[in-house]
Amino acid sequence: MTKFTQYRLQGFLTTITPLHIAAPGALWFSTDTGRISYAPQNEDGSANMPCTGVQKLPFPKTAGEEFSMEEVPVIAANNLAGRLRRQVEALVVDALAARNERITLGTYSALNCGAVTGKPDTGDVISFEMLKARRNNVQVGLCGGGVRMAPRYFKFDNAVPFIKGTTEISFTRAKHPRFNLRIMPDKHQRFLTKGWFFRRLDDVKALSDMDGMQAVVENWEQTLTEYQTKLLADKAKDKGDRERISTTTGAAIEFVRPGVVFPITCELEVSDAQMGLFLLALRNFVERERMGGFVRNGFGKFLFDDVVLTNVETGEIHDNIIRYDAASDRYLLDGPMNELFRAAWVEAANTLSGQELDVLLGGDEESVSKRDEKAAKRKAGKA
Repeated sequence: MTKFTQYRLQGFLTTITPLHIAAPGALWFSTDTGRISYAPQNEDGSANMPCTGVQKLPFPKTAGEEFSMEEVPVIAANNLAGRLRRQVEALVVDALAARNERITLGTYSALNCGAVTGKPDTGDVISFEMLKARRNNVQVGLCGGGVRMAPRYFKFDNAVPFIKGTTEISFTRAKHPRFNLRIMPDKHQRFLTKGWFFRRLDDVKALSDMDGMQAVVENWEQTLTEYQTKLLADKAKDKGDRERISTTTGAAIEFVRPGVVFPITCELEVSDAQMGLFLLALRNFVERERMGGFVRNGFGKFLFDDVVLTNVETGEIHDNIIRYDAASDRYLLDGPMNELFRAAWVEAANTLSGQELDVLLGGDEESVSKRDEKAAKRKAGKA
C-alpha cells in the first residue's frame, strides 16, 4: 500500500517590487498628499479620487487597556493553492502529451481549477476501490477536485506580513526554525502599503509627434481637425460621460511596499511521488510567476528563500529544499530528498493514464448516469 507522510513546508516570501492583490472597498487617494484615505474629501474640502485597495485581514491591536483592530495585507491561501494547482496541471499535461495520452475537456478543467462543472455530484456513496484509486493517483491524490470533489492534500495558510502585531497570533503553531530572524523592525510596521496615482496621457491631443503624424496618418490635417472638434465637444459634457473621445485617464491603487516579508506555510500529507510533483510545481511557480496585478508595470516580483521541509512525524528538518541561486537567477532542487522525490514522480509520470484521470476526476459511468437520470426526472416534474 502507498505510504503517505505528513510534512510542513515553510519559507519566506519577500516582495522585491510593489505587490497589488486587489480587493473591493471604499478607499480614496489624495493627489495633494499622495496618501491613502478612507474619506472622499480632505479637511479643506478638496476631493480625493477612488482608489483600488489591496486584500487585507484585520488583527486585534491592544494599546494599554484599549482594544482595536488593525488591518494588514494578506496573500490568501486560495491564491497560492490555485497557482500551485495550475503549475501541477502543466507538469501533468506535459507528462500525458509525452506518452500521447488523451483526456476529456472536463478532466482538463478539473486539472486546472479543480471543478468539472459548476454543480458537483453529491450523490451515491463512493466505493472503497474508487477512494483508494483517487488517493494513490499522483495528481488526484495531491490536488483533489473533480465531479465527486476529491479532497486536496496540500493546504496553505493565509500569509500575512511578519511584524510584531501578527507574530503571536499567526505563527505560534507552525514556526519556521529561523522564525525570529526575519521579523520587520517596529519602525517599519506602519508603512506596509503605499498609494500611487497612474495617468495615461493622450499623445494626439498633446500633439507630441507632429512629424510622425503627418508622415503616416491618412488625411492628417482633416483628421486632426475633426478630432480636436470632438475634444472641445467633450469638454462641454459631464466629466463622467463614458463616450468621451480623449484617451486621457487616471487611476489610483494601493500596493504592498517592496521589502515586506510574508512567511509561507503549507501542510501536506503525500506520497513520495506526490511530493516530487508538488516541489517541481512550487519551484516553477516561484521562478516563473509574478503575484497579483499590474505586472505590466513591474509589480509582483518576489524572492522565496530559506525554504525548509519538516517531517511532522519524525521532526526531521530538511534545509533549503528549494534553494535560490543568485548567480543563475534560478531556483534549484538539491539534495538526496529531492532526488528521492523526483525519481518517484518520474516513475509515476511514466504510468499516467488519461483514461484513469477521466474516471477519477469525471466520476464513474454509473454515478454520472444516475445523476443525469435524476436531473431529467426533476426537469420532467417541473414541466
